Amino acid sequence: MTDLADIHWTKICEPGELPVGERREATLDNGQMVLVIRTPDLLRACPADCPHQDTPLLDEGLVDGNVLTCTAHYWQWNLETGEALEGAEMPLPLFPVRESEEGIFVGYAQA
Repeated sequence: MTDLADIHWTKICEPGELPVGERREATLDNGQMVLVIRTPDLLRACPADCPHQDTPLLDEGLVDGNVLTCTAHYWQWNLETGEALEGAEMPLPLFPVRESEEGIFVGYAQA
């Protein structure tokens, strides 16, 4: 597991700018694109593109509860854990997310 001291945080948006049911693509400071998703239960960040065939999840992703489905080939993941569900042959990488009065931040391990 990555030590929290090794995590770099990128501010994605201001407080209140990502309401329940919304998603947003953002670029981390290292150039990586992520998709930030808010469900009624979770605030999660994952790669912006499906790990199967790089399909953009902002356009082709469907969120139902805490399940993310890529509608291009119907791969599904549990957003709580990143666990592969129906059809998916690999887990979905998840990024650490924190929210404060300063905004929403997504973290990544620095090389």
